Amino acid sequence: MLRFARPQIKKNLASLTRTYAHKELKFGVEGRAALLKGVETLADAVAVTLGPKGRNVLIEQPFGRRRRRRRSTR
Repeated sequence: MLRFARPQIKKNLASLTRTYAHKELKFGVEGRAALLKGVETLADAVAVTLGPKGRNVLIEQPFGRRRRRRRSTR
C-alpha cells in the first residue's frame, strides 16, 4: 500500500515547495541609480511617520509580508 502512495506523496510535496525570485546585481552607475531610487522611495514612505501627527504606513516587500510602520526609527 505504501508503494502506491509514494507518487501521490511526491506530487503533494511538489505543490508545497516554494520558489524564490532570483537576485539582480547591478554595478556602477546603474547600481547607484537603482540604490538612489530605493532610498528615495523609502524616504517618501517614512517622511509621513515623523512628527507628532505621524501616520502609519505599510511597506510592501517582494518577499515576506507587509510591514506596518508608525515610527521611522524602528
